[in-house]
Amino acid sequence: MCDWQAVGAIGTIAGAAIVAISLFFAGYQIREDKRNRAAAVLKDLFDELASDPNRNTLNKVYHLKNVKNIGQKLDQKIEMVVNRLELLGIMVEGRIIEEKMALKLVRGQPLRFWYKLESYINKKRGPKGRGHYARFLEDYVIRSTKYQMAKVPEEEWTRLDGVNLVKHFKKRIEKGKWRKWKHPK
Repeated sequence: MCDWQAVGAIGTIAGAAIVAISLFFAGYQIREDKRNRAAAVLKDLFDELASDPNRNTLNKVYHLKNVKNIGQKLDQKIEMVVNRLELLGIMVEGRIIEEKMALKLVRGQPLRFWYKLESYINKKRGPKGRGHYARFLEDYVIRSTKYQMAKVPEEEWTRLDGVNLVKHFKKRIEKGKWRKWKHPK
């Protein structure tokens, strides 16, 4: 004779196991979907930064001798690149894009850009300017510096005009000379 309570218990355990496995796979699918969407967003942003107009703007910035003589046309182009890099910083800060993935793909441009335009950006922030202008870009530069120090061989560190930018920014980070700011809530 069959023990119906044992059969019922086995059925309950099997049902619970199936639910647990289903929940695990659903969670896995959600995580993978989020990663795929983030990768697509990052790829689009990277492609936009690598587009001819933005690449030309970056090259003009990298070869600037004096940031005080930036004309209105270049200022507008710089503003567009700042917005793209700021968006990248916001998405990393908000964990919309995985930090490690973003830093592997876009690590040198923000450091070179910041190195050349820091005084220009600070002037835009100014006492009467936009106080939080490019703050997420600045934060991304710090993240990129720390990432390269930890994960990238020194001979591959970002350079511009003969300056090792990772070493340059590393000194500022270690001395606590990097401006501290609180993210807006």
